[in-house]
Amino acid sequence: MKAKCPEVSFLKESFAKGDEDKRLARIEEFISEQRPVVVSLTNKPYGGEGWHIMAVVNATAAGLTLLDYIDKAGNEIIKTVSKADFVKYHNQYPGGDDIAYLEL
Repeated sequence: MKAKCPEVSFLKESFAKGDEDKRLARIEEFISEQRPVVVSLTNKPYGGEGWHIMAVVNATAAGLTLLDYIDKAGNEIIKTVSKADFVKYHNQYPGGDDIAYLEL
């Protein structure tokens, strides 16, 4: 990526199991600042395997809105996950401990 876009730099933060609330608070901080942030969410509760990296596009008192994917017609497909489930998934499943964001 650096070769094509040397002016773009991503930073990563990792959060240990037990730090789910800190991870969520950090994501909310970026959203409130309107800074792009991506998270890794387990596919297990949705019948899949592994993890899916998605951009967080909004946060409400109850949940996070994530850009799941863009379909062939160019439609944005979003996924909403409650904050309680987001925290639970981080604690319950191995992996998915990082967030990434644009360095300013």
